[in-house]
Formats: sequence, structure tokens, C-alpha cells
Amino acid sequence: MMIRNYFVSILVCVTVFSLFTTRTDGATFRVVVFNDGEEVAEGLGIWVAEGVLLTASAIVEQGDQIFIENPDTGIRVLATLQSSSASMALVSVDGLSIDSIVAVASQTPHPNTAIHFSFPDGIQRKGLLSFAVTPDSLIEYQYKFTMAVDPSEIGVPVMNRCEELISVASIWEDDDEMMVAVSESYEAMISFLRAENIAFSTAIDPCPTLEDQLSQAQGESLTLQENIDSLKNEIQSLEDESAESQNQSAEQIARLNRQKSILESQITETEAKKDSVLQESERLLTERDSLIERYDLTREALDSLKAEHNLFLDSLETLESQIDSLDTQRTQDQERQLMIGGIAALLILIAVALLFLFWKRRREAEEELSDKEIKLQEAEEVIQQKSATFPDLLLAGVGPNNEEIRVKVSGEVLAQTSNGILLGRSSAQANCVIVENSVSRQHARLTLVNDTVMICDLESLNGTVVNGVKLVPGKNHPLPQGARIILGDVQLTMTILQ
Repeated sequence: MMIRNYFVSILVCVTVFSLFTTRTDGATFRVVVFNDGEEVAEGLGIWVAEGVLLTASAIVEQGDQIFIENPDTGIRVLATLQSSSASMALVSVDGLSIDSIVAVASQTPHPNTAIHFSFPDGIQRKGLLSFAVTPDSLIEYQYKFTMAVDPSEIGVPVMNRCEELISVASIWEDDDEMMVAVSESYEAMISFLRAENIAFSTAIDPCPTLEDQLSQAQGESLTLQENIDSLKNEIQSLEDESAESQNQSAEQIARLNRQKSILESQITETEAKKDSVLQESERLLTERDSLIERYDLTREALDSLKAEHNLFLDSLETLESQIDSLDTQRTQDQERQLMIGGIAALLILIAVALLFLFWKRRREAEEELSDKEIKLQEAEEVIQQKSATFPDLLLAGVGPNNEEIRVKVSGEVLAQTSNGILLGRSSAQANCVIVENSVSRQHARLTLVNDTVMICDLESLNGTVVNGVKLVPGKNHPLPQGARIILGDVQLTMTILQ
């Protein structure tokens, strides 16, 4: 009984551990806000529907441009503010498909519920749920959590133990001036999403409590114990069958004796076949004697053929004399054929020479035509390049002393030049001048390749960094919309002006 209870306890612990450690991948992305081309705020948000991200209104209301940044690639995509409330906002991105969309909880969470914040890097910060304002008929209550957040984490999703969305966090300053996480209630979030006709996904079943999971684990452990008892009964049954099999040994011996009798009858049949083979051998010996007699008769016929062969040899000598005269005539014919062959070979050589001259002139004409086609293609490429267009680029940022730096690059010049546009400190050598000692005279080159803006470091002294990646000198690197560029001590953000 003690062993059984110990086994049941282990099953309960394993089941509860698996329930606590199971989680799914989240859909949390970073939200970056710009105002007049300068980054002013950042926070987090979570995908609640295809192309729709839920975040905090305190982030998006600080600027005029919103970007959604992929935490895995660092690529930023321009987004549009769809709607906002006092604390929540919805932004949308056209043409962006998200693999993982979170499910919204199916019921209101209770106080002291175990919750966690879900961050893009997979790290979870756990805590408990409590009320910031006492619910009544006039005031919608908010949730307050036992963990703090910093300003860059505004909009982080609040999840229950089943990875279901409850709300998104904002910043609240309490009486002790401590920044703690506060969010609107579950009901307020649901009302906001439904008012905006968001086709969000709701969990089918309520998230079970810890007591429900423990009860389920205990039930499963009892079922496993019943299966163990059933297996023990089967083992006992097999032991009983083993005892019965010993009684069946006598029947197996009788079956072997019957098989022995069958083999003995087969041996008798084999001996009868042996006698039949001996009789067949005697018949073959008799047939051999008959063949010997036939051989003697054939030998007599062969002697007669030899006599006829001698007569044939005499006739052959006569034919050889005739053949000698024919050989003389054939030699004369061969001499005539050699003369005709020489004349034919000379004519073939003349024809080959004429064909070679024709082939040479034709090849020269084809090469001349190919050169003209190459020159025509190069001329078409030059015309196409001179007529190419592209939107202007804005490089905006700050220098080492926080002085504002704004450089506008002409998209038409960038598209129509094959040498690209030079960025550097020298006004005589660079197309776009950045007056800063940490920037080289010819620091980097911007080019347009297949409608993609590329940047190449020109072996500058302090190097070039794009989105945290230091460029290899002489190698092109793509510049996406909103890319962060560092030239020496100058930090710039590229915006394609549509």
C-alpha cells in the first residue's frame, strides 16, 4: 500500500509540473513612434487579429509616425493608427501576415490570479492580479499588478496561466511615486475590441484553476493505478497458461511421431524413383550403341565425299589460271581509279577552301552584328537609367553634441547615377556633406539596386553601422525603411519620402 501511494504521488507531481511548464509562442512586437522624423517613444503591443495590433494609447499619441518592429529581424514596417481610447489603441499594417495571433480569455479573471507579462524575447515576468479601484456602478475598475514596468514596456500584454490575453499594461504613478503596471479591466478591453469590429479569437474553455488541475491529475493517477492492477491480473493469467502448456507436451510428442511416419513414407517413394532412374540409364546405353552404328555409315559417306573433293581441286586449278588473267586486268583498273581519285581529291580541296572563305566572312559579319547589338543594348540601358525615378530620402538624426542633422538625398539623382551618391565630410568630394570630424571625407556611398537603397562603407576611419550591424568595407548592405545608420559619432534614421 505504501508503494502504491508513493507511485500515485509521483504521477501527480509529474502531471502538475507538465501543466505549469507548457506554454506557446507569443505574438508580442515592439512599437516605435517618430515625430518629425525623430524617435520619441517606444513600447510593446500584441496581435489580436490579422494585421491589427493592440497597444497602449500613451505610446502612439506622442508622434505622427508609427512603426512595428519585428523582434527577430529588427525590420520596421510603417503602421497606421486605427483607433484609440483613454488607455488602449489599435494600429494596423496593410499586407502583413502574422503566424501567431493570441487568443483572448473567455471569462473575467479573479483577484489574486496568477498572471505574467509576455515580452518579445520570450522572457516572462510573473505576478498577481489586484484591483487599483474598487468596482462600483459608476467607475470602471482597473487592474494593478505586483510588478513594475519601465516606460519602454508600455503596452506589454497581460496573460493568464493558459497564455490567454487579459489586457495590456500602461503606466500608473501611485501615492509613493513608484511606477507600477496598471491596465484597463478585461471588460473594458472586450468592449473596445467589439466596438471597433475586431475579429479577435476567444478561448473556447475557461482557464482551469490550480485546484482543478490538481484534481484532474489525481484522477489520471487513479486511472493509471487501475491499469497497473489490470496488467498484474494479465501476468497471473499468463502464468496459469504456462502451467497448462506443460500438460500439452504429450500431444506435441504424438504430433512428432506422425511427422516421422510421413517422412518414412517419403523415403520409400524416393527409393522407388531411384529404381526408375537406373532403368532409364540402361535405355540410354542401348541408344548409344545405335549411334555408334550410325557413325560407321557416316564414315563411308565421308570417304566418297573426299573423292569428289579431289575432282573439285582439279577444277580449282583451272579457275586459278583464269583468276591470274583477271588480276592483271584489275591492276590496270586500279591505276585508272587512282588517277580519278587524285582528280577528285583536288576538287574536294578546292571546295573546302571555298567553304572556309565563306565561313570566315560569315563569322566576321556575325561578330560585327553582335558588337552593334551590344552597343545598342548599352545605349538603351543609359537611356533607361537617365529616365529612372525614385522617392527622395531623408537622413535625420543627431551628432555627438546632440545637434540636429538633416540630409535630404534626391531620389531622381540616386536612380539616374551609376556611381551612387557619396556621404562624407568633404564638400569638394562628397555629394551630401555631413560636417563632423568623426565622418571621413568620403565615408559611404548610397546606390539604388533593383529599387532597393543600398549603402557601402568606403573604408572609413570610424566605420559604418546599420541597425546594429557593422558593415564590411566595399560591400553593399540594404537600407530598409526606418533603418538606423551610424557614421562615426553621427546617428541617423533613413525615411523614404513617398
